[in-house]
Amino acid sequence: MEKNTLYHYRAYATNSEGTSYGSDMTFTTNATLAVLTTNEISEITDSSALSGGVITDDGGVNITAKGLCWSVNPNPTLDDNFTEDGSGVEDFTSQITGLEPNTQYYVRSYAVSEEGISYGNELIFTSEPALASLTTKEVTEIGQISAISGMNITANGGAEITSQGICWSTSSNPTIEDTMVAIGSGLGEFEITMQDLLPNTQYFVRAFATNEAGTAYGQEISFTTLEVSTIYDGDVVLLTQQEVDDFGSNNFLEITGSLTIGDNTGIISDITNLDVLSSLETLGNYLAIYNNDQLESLNGLSGITSIGGDLLVGMNDLFTEIDGLSNITTIGGALEIYSNDLLQNIQGISNVTSLGGGAIIRRNEALISLEGFPDLTEINGNITIQENAITDLIGLQNLRSVVGDFSISNEVMLQDLAAIQNLESVQGYFGITGTAIAEINGFNSLTSVSGQLRIAQNSQITSIQGFSILATSGGVQITNNDLLVSISGFDLLTKITGDLSLNINGSLSTISALNGLTIVEGNISFSSNSFADIGFLNNLTLVDGNVFIANSSTLISLSGLEILEQIGGSLTISNTQIDSILDGLAGLITVGGSISIKDNTDLLSVGFVNLANVLGDIQISNNTSLNDYCELQAFLVNGGLGGTFNATGNAYNPTAQNIIDGNCSN
Repeated sequence: MEKNTLYHYRAYATNSEGTSYGSDMTFTTNATLAVLTTNEISEITDSSALSGGVITDDGGVNITAKGLCWSVNPNPTLDDNFTEDGSGVEDFTSQITGLEPNTQYYVRSYAVSEEGISYGNELIFTSEPALASLTTKEVTEIGQISAISGMNITANGGAEITSQGICWSTSSNPTIEDTMVAIGSGLGEFEITMQDLLPNTQYFVRAFATNEAGTAYGQEISFTTLEVSTIYDGDVVLLTQQEVDDFGSNNFLEITGSLTIGDNTGIISDITNLDVLSSLETLGNYLAIYNNDQLESLNGLSGITSIGGDLLVGMNDLFTEIDGLSNITTIGGALEIYSNDLLQNIQGISNVTSLGGGAIIRRNEALISLEGFPDLTEINGNITIQENAITDLIGLQNLRSVVGDFSISNEVMLQDLAAIQNLESVQGYFGITGTAIAEINGFNSLTSVSGQLRIAQNSQITSIQGFSILATSGGVQITNNDLLVSISGFDLLTKITGDLSLNINGSLSTISALNGLTIVEGNISFSSNSFADIGFLNNLTLVDGNVFIANSSTLISLSGLEILEQIGGSLTISNTQIDSILDGLAGLITVGGSISIKDNTDLLSVGFVNLANVLGDIQISNNTSLNDYCELQAFLVNGGLGGTFNATGNAYNPTAQNIIDGNCSN
C-alpha cells in the first residue's frame, strides 16, 4: 500500500449463484518522515566543502525543504549551520561554506515535510589548513645600507607556523627565494632590520609566514635607501680591524674631524689592513696612527691628499716605510713621526708642499735617512730631529727658515750638517747636541737665531767655524764638547739678547770669534775650558746679567774685557790662574749685583781702578797670594759699595775701613 493514500474496501462472498459485496468502506494510509542519504564530502578546502543528498522515500507527503546541515558537534540539526536547496524529491548538491581552517565537522542531509524533519546519515570531514593572515609593517629608520620593517601575524591558518619573517628585493613581489630574514614564532608583531642594502636604491618588502598550507605574504611596501654621504661629520676612532672594515664600507671621501687609527694610551690594536679606507681623500683635522703592532702598511690611506691638522705616526712596530701617505700634499698642522722601530725611510711624505706646523722625527731606531722630508723652504713651527740612526740631514737641503725651534739632538750617528747650510733664520732655539759631528763649518747664510744657539755634548767635534753673517742671537751656549779645540766666526754678531756660555769644553784653547760683540743682555759663563785669556771679547762694553768665570786652570789673564764698563748682575771670578784683574777689568765702572773673587791662587792684586758702584757685596776669599787691595781705596772712600766688604783666607785680609785708612796692602 502507498503511504498517505485513500483506499476503498468491501466484504464479498461467492457461491454458486455468484459473488455478492458488502457496503463500500474507505480508509487512508498514514504518511511517514522522508528517507534520505547524505552524499560523500568532496572538494574540501580551508573554508568550504561539497556534499548533497538523495531522497529515497518522501514518506507519502510533499517535501517542502531540503539541504545540508553541519556543526563541529555530532548530529547537526537545523539549529546549526544549514543550506536550503529547494523542495521536492530530486537529488541535490550543496556547498558548505564559512568553515574554519583545519577543523573537524559533522554533516547530514535533511528533508522537511508536514510529517517533520528527517536527516540522512552523518558524515565527518576536516577542513584544510589555511594560509596565515598577516600584514607587513611600515618601513622605518631608513638609512644608506639598512632599514627596519616587520610583520603582524593575526592568524596562523589553523596550523603551526614553521617560518616567519620578511623578504625583500629590488624587484616587485619579493618572495622567500629572495633575500629574507626569519625571526620569532607565534602570533603578534615583530620588527626586523634589513641590512647590507645598497645606498640610493628602491626596495620592495613583504612579510611572510609559512605553515603546512604554504607561504602567505603581507602587502608589499616599497622604500628607497638614502644616498651615500661622501662626508663623515665628526671625529673617527678605529681601534679594531672590525671597526676599520665597518667604517670603510661607507666609502666616505671626507672626514670633517680627525681620524685615529689605533690607540695612543698603550692599548695595542689588532688592525692588519687599511685597504677599505682607500676612498678617503680629505681630513678636516689630524690623522693619528698609533700603537699598531700588526699593521705593516699604510697603503689603504693612499687616497688622502689633505690633512687639516697634525699628521702623527707613532709606535707602530712593523712599519719599514710610510709610502701609503705619498699622495698627501697638505698638512695643516705639525708632522710627528716617532718610535717606529723598523722604519727605514720617510719617502712617503715627499709630496707634502704645505706644512702648517712643525716637524718631529724622533726615536725611529732604524731610520737612516731624512730623504723624503717635505721639500719646503720654511717650517712654521718647531723641528726636532732626535734619536734616529741618520748620518746626514739630506732631505732638509732646501730649508731656509724655521719659525720656531730647531733641535738636532742625540743623533749619535750624525756626522754631516752640510745639508742645512742654506738655513737663513731660526725664530727660536737652534741646538746641535749629542751628535758624532767632527766639525761645524759653515752656516754662512744664517743671519738670525731668535733663541739660544746651543752646541753641546758632541763627543767628536774639534772645531766650530762659520756663522759669519749671524747678526741676531738670543744666546750662545757651547758646552760639554770634550774634543773641541777652536771656535772662529760669528763676525757680525754685535749683541746677544740672552746668555753667552762657554763651559766644560776641556780642550777649547783657541777662540777667534765674537770679536764684534758689544752687548750681552743675559749672563756670561766661562767655566772648565782651556783658553788662556778672553781676548775674543775685546769690544764688549755691557753685560746685563751675571759674569761667571771659573774653574779654568789655563786662564792666566782677563785681557779682552778692558772696555767692559757695566755688569748688570754679579761678577764671579773663581779658581783661575790669573795674577791680576787690572789687565782685564780696569775699565769696569758698575756692578749691579755682588763681586766674588775666590780660589785664584796666583792672584796678587785687585785691579778695579775705575770701579764706581757695586750695589751688592764684595766677597774676596781664598786667594792665597792676594795682598794688594789699593785699587779699591778710592771706590770705598767714595761710598760706591752698596753692601758689605769681606776678605778671608787671602794672603792679606783687610777690612773696608783698613783700605779706606790706607792699610790696603801687606
